[in-house]
Amino acid sequence: MTPLEIVENLYKAYAAGDIEGALSYCADDVCFSWVADPALMPYGGGCNCKADFLERLMGLHKDYEYHSYRPLEVFGAGERVAAQIEIELTRRDNGKRFKMLCADFWTVRNGVVTEMVEYYDTAMIAEMDKPVAVAA
Repeated sequence: MTPLEIVENLYKAYAAGDIEGALSYCADDVCFSWVADPALMPYGGGCNCKADFLERLMGLHKDYEYHSYRPLEVFGAGERVAAQIEIELTRRDNGKRFKMLCADFWTVRNGVVTEMVEYYDTAMIAEMDKPVAVAA
């Protein structure tokens, strides 16, 4: 499989709710980073192993209901793959529903993902994480 096919298959598995299947395309020591200050965003920052990646993904699914997860564009050159993803979510504790775009950058070496960096609108996520104001 090419790096592009590996990432496309990873996205298909993740969109189908198969998180462990998606991570099967990753090296055990995969390095990933969600570009956000962990003090502001609980899932921001990075880790250097598949177990930590899985833990963060499971935390996201605990906090958010996923309505859709779809790659809009995926393209690759050599061992590098880039994608624009549209996600529609509801924050479980406050019921806020929203759509957001993410930009993902992957490195695939020797048939497995070795690195992933994701950028997203951290200001929007911080706003969605605020409690819903109740009218007095």
